[in-house]
Amino acid sequence: DKLRELMAALPRPVGPHAERLVVVHGDLWDANILHMPDGRTVLCDFEQSVVSSAVQDLVHVTDKQLVAAYLEQMIGAEPSEAEVYQLLLEARIAEHVHFYVIRDLFFDDKPGNIDELIEHSRLFGFFATKLRDDPAAAKKLLGVTGEGAWREDLIEMMQKF
Repeated sequence: DKLRELMAALPRPVGPHAERLVVVHGDLWDANILHMPDGRTVLCDFEQSVVSSAVQDLVHVTDKQLVAAYLEQMIGAEPSEAEVYQLLLEARIAEHVHFYVIRDLFFDDKPGNIDELIEHSRLFGFFATKLRDDPAAAKKLLGVTGEGAWREDLIEMMQKF
């Protein structure tokens, strides 16, 4: 029952890329992107691959330009700044859920207290909703490049609440 309560408290990705199912690499970061001498780009290390929301594959991508390039490939046109920040925000929300809730509960050496994680998830869900409703605040939190001190700033904001 506690696990169901935790899962219900977690924010779900929203937007067109949240609903789009893809084969998610699962560990997409620069060390797993090979740039070949002939100019091709090749992905490697597929051991964590699953079928999931497109947003899940961007949890390691914190660069605004990479998110813009992803969007351009998906929509076939240059995305607006608002579209880039919306997807970047969804990726950061998914990152927080994955690394600071789910992983804390199941994968760390000392699993987190589920009651604390439920309370944290409720509060985080509230802030995720506020950030989705306030693009200016989300952009400020994410930083100009998308590489802002997201986690530290978020925890500070949540502690003030």
